[in-house]
Amino acid sequence: RAGAAGGYDPFEVVETTGPLAGVSGILPLAVALTEPHTLSTSTPPRADSGRIFQALLAEPLAAASSVQAETTPARRFTAKHIVYLVIALAALGGLFLPSDAGELGLLGKNFVNSPSAVFYDQLNELPASSAVLMAFDYTPGQNPELEPAARAILENLAARQVNVIALSSNPNGANLAQTLLAQTKRQYPALTFVNLGYIPGNEIGLRNLALGWLPANYVDANGVEWSQTPLAQTVRGMDDLALNILVLGDSTGLNGWMTQVQPIVKTPFIAATTAALDPQARIYVNAKQLNASLRGLTGAAELELWSGVSGRAVKTVNALSFVSLALAGIIIATNLVRFLKRDKRAKDT
Repeated sequence: RAGAAGGYDPFEVVETTGPLAGVSGILPLAVALTEPHTLSTSTPPRADSGRIFQALLAEPLAAASSVQAETTPARRFTAKHIVYLVIALAALGGLFLPSDAGELGLLGKNFVNSPSAVFYDQLNELPASSAVLMAFDYTPGQNPELEPAARAILENLAARQVNVIALSSNPNGANLAQTLLAQTKRQYPALTFVNLGYIPGNEIGLRNLALGWLPANYVDANGVEWSQTPLAQTVRGMDDLALNILVLGDSTGLNGWMTQVQPIVKTPFIAATTAALDPQARIYVNAKQLNASLRGLTGAAELELWSGVSGRAVKTVNALSFVSLALAGIIIATNLVRFLKRDKRAKDT
């Protein structure tokens, strides 16, 4: 190791042998082992340190300052609950109206030229023991709007002892039809119906039905051949039907019937559609391809009124009307209260 003047320190030991030859400042291992070890003197413990700690523990804890403001207990009954209660009471009030108050907001028998009145006239002109075709061309998602209309039509036909041939160009329609037909059969045991089920092929399938009707070995939705059904002897084609009734949920089905079937057959057509499809159905009414059209849930309720029955459709429409009136009243009252509070605040300032 270099000294202060560039040489080595004469008091340091320089190794002469082994791999460390010529290196200075190395303490031989033997010398390091033989040097005596001295124990360092420990600092005597302070007697007062324990007392300080005990004094800190003995001091009473100061009350912590509240960081959050005290929260007021939540009220169990708020304005929101009042709104819900009013809406519920309005809906229940509409459902439990007496039968003689069933024309609330509907076009009843006082409106003889309404679409529902024209639709009812088409059903009213059907002779007993005649047969009609009823197409259930809608999906389960459209069932809440169209099921009341289909039910009201079936009950009207059953009361007049009109036979029903049901079918669907929609795969889901056959099951929906079977459910309603079975329920109507329990209410009107004399009803005669045949559920042809699903007619595949869309527009082509409908056109083939209009041109050639059904083969004798066609099997209906209940597993019975068409030739064995009670209506096979009287209905050999669509021209043998008294009326074609379409319950439709989309424009594809409506256009298919109007373009592929209606120009071919001689029997008239009427349609019950969703509210969204009604404007398009009215076009076919104006073109004389449809004799009448029924608009959604309100149309079904009006048909019930024309039939002299205050059924599910009327009660549902009444409930919806009461809820709408209740919501309008709540909106008006809320805005009035806010206006009065703002006016009072302005006067105070």
